Formats: sequence, C-alpha cells, structure tokens
Amino acid sequence: MIADLIFDLGFHNGDDTAYYLHRDFKVVAVEANPILVAAGRTRFEEEIADSRLQLLGVGVGDDPAGSTFWVNELKSDWSSFDKERGCRRGTPCHPVEVPVRTLSAVLEDHGTPYYMKIDVEGRELHCLRSLDPDDLPQFISVEMSGLEILSEAARLGYSQFKIVDQRHHNSPQIAERPNASVAARFRRIESAMSLRLPGRRWLKRTYRRFVPAAPLWEPGDDAEAEWVFPQGCSGPFGTDLHGEWLDLDEAAYEWLHHRYGHYRRGTLSPGGWFDLHARRPQGEG
Repeated sequence: MIADLIFDLGFHNGDDTAYYLHRDFKVVAVEANPILVAAGRTRFEEEIADSRLQLLGVGVGDDPAGSTFWVNELKSDWSSFDKERGCRRGTPCHPVEVPVRTLSAVLEDHGTPYYMKIDVEGRELHCLRSLDPDDLPQFISVEMSGLEILSEAARLGYSQFKIVDQRHHNSPQIAERPNASVAARFRRIESAMSLRLPGRRWLKRTYRRFVPAAPLWEPGDDAEAEWVFPQGCSGPFGTDLHGEWLDLDEAAYEWLHHRYGHYRRGTLSPGGWFDLHARRPQGEG
C-alpha cells in the first residue's frame, strides 16, 4: 500500500480530486467521459505536469477491448456504460466508444492506494472484485446500491463500516440514536418531511428559527484548513468521517431499515445518496 496515494474512480468534474490534492495526496483518477477528461486536464494542468495527478481517460471493466459509454447531455454524473442507467428518466444521451481497462491492470501499474473512491455508475462490483484481499487499500468508499456492495467489502476483509449521506458533507454526520438532542431530531424530521410536504419551505424557515445552522465540516488534525465540499462530491473519508464505525451486522441493519422505509428504527434519512465507507481492521496496513 502506498501511504500518500488515492485512487479517484469516477473523477467526474474533479471536485473530489481537488480535495485529495489539497490534502497533499498524489492521485490516480479514472474517468470514461472524454468531455470531462478534457476539462479535467485543463483544470489540473499544473498538477498533471508536476506528476501529482495522473488522469486516465478510460473506463474500468471486464472487457479490455473497449465498450460503448453513454454520455448524458443534461446530467453528466448519470453517464454510464449501462444505457438504461445513463439515459434514465428520458434524458438525452449519446454513445461514445472508450477504451476499457480492468482495475487489476490499473493497480498493477500504479500500486495499491491508501484510499480508493469508487463511483463508476454500475461497475462498482467489478472494482471490488478486482481487489486483492492480501493487498487492500486501508479505506474505500463505494456508492451504496445494495447489500451486495456491503457483503463484497466484508468478503474482501473489511470489517468496519459507515453509511454516509452524501447530501450533508458540510455538517457533522453523527448517528441520531433515540437519545439524540432535540435539535438533531428536528433536523432529521425536517429532512424527511421536506421531501414530501408541499409546505416544505415554510417548514424549513420555521426549523431555522429554532435550530442554528450546522457548522462547516471540520477536518481532522492533519488537514490544513476547513474545506467546503461542492454539491455532488464524495466528501471526507477515512479518519475524518463523523460518527462511529459499525460492524457488518450493524451496517446491514441500518441499510435494510432505510431500504424498506423503517426510518424510525435506523439512523438514515429518507431519500439521499449514500456511500459505503469501509476500513480494514485496526492494526493492519
């Protein structure tokens, strides 16, 4: 494992990579969308020249011969090798042919990173199944689409997990157990109700009269300064995440209660976009 290296699988517009570079990590980024690759090479021209960033214009997958990638023209973050996923909700998209590499080949070229972010719109399981249980990143995060993601991470040897709501990176992500403060409960209720009530604007105004605005996320001791995460990014990782690490059963419990709408039994709010964060057992790596 290379202690100062991060893999950003699903580079998109580079907001996650910008944070990793800010934290003085070197980055290997992978992006299949050629439009975003070109924009990223312009945005990070200096970092690429300094060899702090390697931006690979490829997809990851099992077919190294190449594949059709569907570029969503309205929602670039929906673009995918899966046409149904890339063009969902009737949004306009067009196909492009892009080179594809297995993640195993990328790892062989660049080494095993300290942290790997995996957000590749449908090929997350390929990435997990490409990892070597004997040479794992210390931390990973994966877009959480179902229990199969959690079980695959556990099969690899990850034993501690957090399921993080990606909507609120600039607020502390502390689990709201039954003994949570009134303010924390009000935030959770507001989040849930605002998704479905016609009067959600009134509710938010009322809520903000009584509950102070959440502070910006505060980095760990090794971060230089506060960082405001743009909407849509994957946010903090590793030891900077708020809340307690869960074991496999606890993480599965949380996800199943969210999946089947039993929100009062768990801590995950309705809606949202969740990432599974996992770390190796303490003392390893």
